[in-house]
Order: sequence, then structure tokens, then C-alpha cells
Amino acid sequence: MRKLIYPILFIISFFGVVLQAQTTCDNFTVNTVVTPSTCQSNGTVTVTLTGADAAGLFNVQYSLESAVSGGFSLLPTANNVLTGIPAGTYTVTVSAFCDSQGQYSVVKTKTNVVVGGSYQVPELSFVAPGRSSTASTVSPTSRKPYAGCATGQIVMLLKNGNQTATPVFTMTSAPAGVTVPQIVSVSRYSSGSLSAGYIYTLDGLYPSGDYTVEINDGCYVSSKSFTLEELTDMPIPYSTSSYTSLTYNHIRPYLGDNPGCSLINLSLTAPTTSNVDFYQYYRDGLYEVGAAALNQTPTSWTTWEYGNSTPTVDLGSNQLSDFYGSPNKMSIYFRVKNCPSVQSKYDLYIRKPYYFTTGYRYNCDSVKAMIRPWTDYDGVLCYPITFKVVKTDTNEVIREQTNITNPNQIVDSLAFAYKTRYTVSVISNGETIFSVNENHTPDVSYSSTSDHKYCDTWENYYSRSYLNCYPVYVDIKDSGGVTVALDTIYSSASADSYSPPLEYDKAYTFNFTYNIIINGNPYTSSYTKTTANGMPNALTLSIYNSSSYEGCIINNGSLRIYTGTTSRVWPAGTVFTITGPASFGTKTYTVTSSSYYYYIYNLVIPPGDYTVTADYGCGTVSSTTYLPGVYDVEDFTYTTENTCSGMKVTPSATLTYYGNTATTYFRLTSGPAGYDRSVISSGGSFTFSAAGTYILSVVTTNDANRCALVSDTIVYTAPPMELDNTRTSAYACVGSSVGNIALQAINGVAPYTYELWDENNTTQLQGPQTSSDRVVYTYGNPGSTYTVRIADNCGNSFTQQVTVANLETAKLVFAESNPVCYGEDIKLRCLTLGITDYDWTYPDGTTHPGQIQVITGADSSKSGWYKVSVEAEFCGAPVEDSIYISVYNPINITDPGLANQTLQICPRASLTLGETVTGGSGNYTYKWQYSSNGTSWSTSSATTPTFSVTGPNNTTASFSYQYIKRTVTDAACGEFVENYQLNVIPCYIPVNPDLMNLGTGNPMKKSKK
Repeated sequence: MRKLIYPILFIISFFGVVLQAQTTCDNFTVNTVVTPSTCQSNGTVTVTLTGADAAGLFNVQYSLESAVSGGFSLLPTANNVLTGIPAGTYTVTVSAFCDSQGQYSVVKTKTNVVVGGSYQVPELSFVAPGRSSTASTVSPTSRKPYAGCATGQIVMLLKNGNQTATPVFTMTSAPAGVTVPQIVSVSRYSSGSLSAGYIYTLDGLYPSGDYTVEINDGCYVSSKSFTLEELTDMPIPYSTSSYTSLTYNHIRPYLGDNPGCSLINLSLTAPTTSNVDFYQYYRDGLYEVGAAALNQTPTSWTTWEYGNSTPTVDLGSNQLSDFYGSPNKMSIYFRVKNCPSVQSKYDLYIRKPYYFTTGYRYNCDSVKAMIRPWTDYDGVLCYPITFKVVKTDTNEVIREQTNITNPNQIVDSLAFAYKTRYTVSVISNGETIFSVNENHTPDVSYSSTSDHKYCDTWENYYSRSYLNCYPVYVDIKDSGGVTVALDTIYSSASADSYSPPLEYDKAYTFNFTYNIIINGNPYTSSYTKTTANGMPNALTLSIYNSSSYEGCIINNGSLRIYTGTTSRVWPAGTVFTITGPASFGTKTYTVTSSSYYYYIYNLVIPPGDYTVTADYGCGTVSSTTYLPGVYDVEDFTYTTENTCSGMKVTPSATLTYYGNTATTYFRLTSGPAGYDRSVISSGGSFTFSAAGTYILSVVTTNDANRCALVSDTIVYTAPPMELDNTRTSAYACVGSSVGNIALQAINGVAPYTYELWDENNTTQLQGPQTSSDRVVYTYGNPGSTYTVRIADNCGNSFTQQVTVANLETAKLVFAESNPVCYGEDIKLRCLTLGITDYDWTYPDGTTHPGQIQVITGADSSKSGWYKVSVEAEFCGAPVEDSIYISVYNPINITDPGLANQTLQICPRASLTLGETVTGGSGNYTYKWQYSSNGTSWSTSSATTPTFSVTGPNNTTASFSYQYIKRTVTDAACGEFVENYQLNVIPCYIPVNPDLMNLGTGNPMKKSKK
């Protein structure tokens, strides 16, 4: 293998000292003019040289290195206009020879060359379908289409890039029936920013299927693939917890004039955000409802408008009375607007009204009654109606009210005499729809489950919901007719609701005498009741299914303690003691009111054996049982895959409920704008379309609002596609006129396709080449610039310029700083020459591999020549270069022991501070500060190496200069600080005149801290 050694290296090796003395052409300055980068990488740096030696330089080479390790760099080139540079901070290096024979090389750098530019690569993402917010105004989201119909909507989020003008949106792939490629018009949502993104809605409606949309902002093409999934189901318009279908329970009367008797209202359960897709269609007003005779087609359709839970439907030529009672059925239809093929149908009938809603007050003289037709499914009438009340025995009309279009129009107050029969009727269209009979007595009744039960006695509960006439006298007799207690009920207050204590297992007759006169006599009533001993003799402990407390915390739920029968109750004061597994411990609870059950809500119930003991004052019962826990999750994990749609995340976990395997659901409980809010089960996946932080959660139901049982945070970075600076290079070997352009893209989705075009990006010169790895073009002239076009497998693409360096003249080794300050790191880097070995030789003769070298703790022993030999990947012969590193001496003062001094000074005497500084670059600046207490500092205007201080008037006066510090700053190597403390001492007039100058100049006494 031929080994190239520049002439300069011979001089370095044998005449290094002479060379340094003969380098006499360095009297020039490196100047730069920067054009900012308005795209990913299109900034320029134009380098010019000025000064006495600038015109006499030979073979001038210009190169550029990022201030960030591994950042963008340009190999040396003869062209002083450096192009294709991304925004950032750089060091520009100029290398040249002092004469035409290549003798006496010179290298100069200019650091902190800033290429401006705020451009960031555009990030296009798909805004997932579904609406999760109930707010009146929300940003748009995509919408899933229904099967077989183009009802879908596409919404995209675009962050960064150039969006001053709307970028060009192009649909490049779509399902059959959609023309591609096509430029699509878009509407931008009013709010947004570059960093947060702007939301764009594509014009038109779309069918289900796979799509790819790309944007071109003039610098970069960002592409995103996504799937518009189809909907096939319609929302269920009723509460599934209460009903299994739409029934007569969901029909309501149309209140108002209904002359054709064809209008009814439906009481519907609207879609909620628990299903974001149905809710979106509902909020967009895309559901319609209609009614007709059984299996017939509606003649009119009503939009199911947001916020209207009782839409009005028209039965067409039918009247509502046609559908009174089974089996005279009708059909209610729901459909998607503009998609009539998607429907749901429910067959039902209208329940014929047969009773009223009522309210009574049993006063002492009469019954005050409020009687009206129901306004729910028990009152589906054709309004207007007539309301009529007559005495049944005499047919005397008590009330007749006509032309009623709303039950609220019926006069409330009706007075019924006790033990008198009345008939109340509703008449519509001249036909009596229904009648009811009214005949009242003010009886006190009982409710055994409300009784108070104690160890030896019980108390009867008096139930009297409508009674409004007190007092009521109670005579309680035993089975032999003997009065055992007299009681009086004074009001409806709870204190008057219970009898005196009575014995178990004895029959008692409760005789009530009312302050109500009927047929000239006080009204009376009675009932007989026997109550068995109600103290518990057994108990069961079980997990109580209470969804309000389940599914948000592992094994969180509720407990139920049951006597085993409704006839035995836990009396007030009963104490339960529950002992469970170690994490549960022992807990106690006290019953506050008697009942045959006791619930304990919202506690963690780990699997294990539980013992519960009930102490109710006159006995105890206990039981031990195994409880399997509530909701638990095992093996929660996920896999990821980078796709053109984004990062595909497939979660998996095992959910158990009461120890049994249950259906496991997953949802994203948090994410960046536009994230997928759907709920999936095991085997499904989410696609992270936008970069950001996501929270993946296991949930227990198919509800988009369900709380998370367990969660994991996933950060999706989605860095933009770019060229890898460490694997991309362009150079011509020594003695060759043909370049080697090696390209390696990173990020995006491989494989990548590369094309080589001319500098102006108008003529294709080479390519394309497609690879997941690096590609190499053997093409190009040394010193020439070319444009590379790069695209990934998803359609993301950009262009970047590369310049072919000439290794025969290129300076390859660069130092981050030179000379180097004492104690700092020497940082060296060789320019990238492909995937190869970089072998360094240090001044001490040791060898070290690697493209980048960091030598810690610089001192004089580490100054000297650092040489590198590179087996250039495409050249076959090593290329060598070197750099001489100088190390500054440490910054210090002449006598380091004087850095921290305590001095004494006489009143009114003067003292000059400041020792000579050495080391560093020698370019020093000085700052003096002073303080009376050593904590609060003032800064002097003095910037000189020395500082003069005058003592106070006497030893008791305040002295602002008791503490002084000098900060010496070297232009290259930082700061050095000296501290002084001046103590004022009394001084006496000396006898010897030669001592009169004491305190002026040198201190009287000097000591170290």
C-alpha cells in the first residue's frame, strides 16, 4: 500500500522547531459573511481573508466544523463559499501554504460562526377520529366513514416547517374511487402555532381505507400514511343498564296541538364521549330518526340534534292510537345522513294510558288530590284533551276542563270526601281514552323492613306517607285483647314513627283512632303483626359489585356483610371486625342504623382469607371466607413497530376480575394533540402518529372515559429523516480526479432512495440507489458541489448539497481550541473519511485509535505534535495529517502563597494591593470588590492590576474595605480570585523618623489565612 506523507510532515518530523520559527505568513484575518438557513440545510458561509499576508497564500482550503460533537461538517475545499449548512454554531478553518512549493503551512480558525435559522422539519400527523370533548367549540378531528358510504373526514396536524403560506397537500394513495395523486384543498383551523401545530381539514368526504397524504413546504416533503377505519354499528339509543331494546318506555307524548295525532316524541339516550365515534356523528348532526307502521318506510326523517333528548317524529298517515297495545306494532328507524343503507330498526308499540300521576294529602276534613296524565310512556295521548271528574254514584260533574295541550294546565286542587267514589277520565277526539276510580281512607300501614330490632325487643314502624291530620292515637293490644301500650303519633317526624318496645314472637294488634270524622264517627283502622327474634345467627362476607369504586385501583372495591335473611338485622351499634391478608390488616366498623346488610365502600381487597366477626351486644357471629380480589393486571407490556403511519404500539396484558380472566381493554389516557381516543381489546393496536408523550393504560370496560387501572408512559420522539453526519462523506483520493460520495440517511422508515443531481438541482447525474444501509457514488470532481435527493420508504424527502473534498490538499485534523488552557481537555477530531480506522500518535509516542480524541488535564507535558493516519475507506493508501498543540501555563500570581492574605492597616494610612499575574494567554482584565462584612459586596470602578486603600479615621470607625477581592480574568482561560482581609490597628507616633512611613506601601504585618 502506498503511503502518502505530505512534505510538511517531513519538516514537522525533523525540523519542527525551525518550522515554527519560519511560519511567517500568518498575518491575516479570517472573515465570514453568513446567509441563514431557511430550510433544513441551505445556509452559506462566505469566507474572505484580509491582512498583509492574505494575498501571498497558496493552496488555500476552507472547512467547517460544528461546535457540537458529531454535528454537521464540511471537508476542506478550495471554494471559499461553503454551502448546504444547517442552522448552528460552527468553527471555520482556513489552511494554506506560505509558498508555491508547499513549504511553511499555516492554519487559522474563526470560532462561534453562527448560521441563523429557525426552520424545523415539518411533522405531519393524522388527527385520530372521534370527539372526546363536550365543549361547544373544539378543534376538528377526523371522522370514520360508515361502511359503503363516503362520510369520513380527514384532518391532519402539521407542526413546524414553513406555514406562512399554506403548504401544498397532496393525496398520493387512497382507496378505489378516490383519484390519486391529487392536490387537495384544505381549511386551516383558526388557532395554533408552529410549535404546537396547525390543524388542516381536507375538503370533501371520504370512504374507509388506507390513505397517504404528503405536504411540501418548499423545503421538505413530509408524508403520513393512515387508515380511515369504517363504522358498521349504530349507537344504541337507550340505556343498556336498564333496557335490552327500544320499547314503549321510550315513547313520550307530543305536548301541544297535534291535530293529526301523528306526532310523538322519543326519549333517547344520546351518544356520549364514552364512544368518541358515535358522539362525533351525533355532535355533527349526522343521525336521523323516523317512524312508520311495522316494517314500513318512514315518509319523513328528523335530525337527532345535539342536546335534544326527545326528538319529534311523524307517524305519517298513521295515528298514535293505531299503535296502542301489543301486537299493534310500529317501527322506529335510525340512519346516517347521506348514507341510507346504514340503519338500525326497533319494533315496538305505544302503551295505552290507563292511570294518572297523583299526589295526595289526607287532611282532617278531606283528601286534597293532584291528578294529571303522565308525561312519560304512560301518558302518550293525542292533545288537546278533556279532563273530567264525576261522582260515581250520582254522576255529578265535579270538574271538566277542556282544550288541554299540556298536563300542567290542569288545576291542581281537587277535594275528595273520604269513603266517596269518584271517576276521573281523559277524553281525546271525543273518545274516552281511560278512566280511574278514586275512593280514599287515611290508613296507617307498616313496613317490616323499617322496624327497629334490638336484642330483646323490637319497635314497629308507622308508615303514613300522605297523612296530614294529627294526632293519631294508637292502642296496642296483645293476642288476648289486653292493652300493652298506648301511643300517640303527633306528626310525620321520624321521632313519632316508631312504637314503644315490644316483645318478639308475640302477636300485637295496632288500633288507630284518627282525628277524622266519617259518617259522624271518628275513623279507625287496625292491623295485626307478629315479629320473630331478629338477631343474626349467621353472616356472610362477600365482595360487593359496585362499579363506582372498581377498576381504577388494583383490587379496589367494596364489601357486603349480610345476615343471610331479610328477617334478621344488624342492630345499631353492632361492631364488625375484619381481618384479612397482611396488606389488608384488621379493620373495624360500627353500624349506625339497623339493617340486614352492611356495606363498606372503596377499599383495597387483596386476594386471601378474611375473617369477619360481628358483635351486636347480645352475641357474636363470625365467618371465614376466601375473597379472590377485584380487578388485577398481570404481564402488562407492549411491542412497537415503526411504520409509515407512525409508531405502531401493540399492548398486551391479562386482566382478572374476582380471580377469573376477563376481557382486557386498553386506551390512551393522554397524548399529544390528535391522539387516538378509541378503546381496543387484546390483539388490537394504536398508532402514534405525532411525536410526544403518551400514556398507555389498561381499562376494564369499552369506555373511552374509563379510568386507568395501570398505566405506562411511552415517549415517541419521531426524529426527522436526515443524513448521518458520522457516516456521510465526500472526497477524492490523493492523485484521483473522481470523488467518492458516501451517503447514509437515518430516522424515517428504511429503505432509503438516493439520487445525485447537479449543484442547482436541475439535472440528474446518478441514481437512484435504494438501500437500508449506506450507498456510495463513485462520481464527481474534487472541489465540486452536488445536490443529493433523499427519500424514505414512506415518501418523506429532502435535498442536501455535498462538496467533494480533495484529500491531496485537505487539512484533516482540527482542535476545538489551540492553545489549550492548563487543566482543560485537549479535544481533537479528524474529518470523516468513511467507515475506517483512525490511528493517532501523541507527542509522547503513544498510539490511540478513534476519530475523536480527548486528552484530559492539559499541561506542558502534553503539548506538541499530534499525528493521525487514516486508511481512507475508498482510497487504499493512508492519509496523514498533524497538528501542534500548545498548552498555556496555569494562571497564578508570582507568589501563590499571597492569594489569600490577612493584613493590618493603621488609621488614615494607605496600602497598595495586587501581585503580578502570570500564565494563561496573558490578556488579563481586573475587577476589584470590597465589603465591610464579607457578604455584601460593592464593585470598584478600578480595572487596574493594583488597588490602593486608605484606613479609616480611627479604629472604631466603620471600614468599608475590611474585605477585598481581586478577580483576574484571562481572555482564554477564565478567572483567578485573590482575597484580602484588612484589620485596622492603633498606631503610635514613632521616635525614629525613619518609621514614619509605616502603613504606607508594605503592611505592618502580613499573615496567611
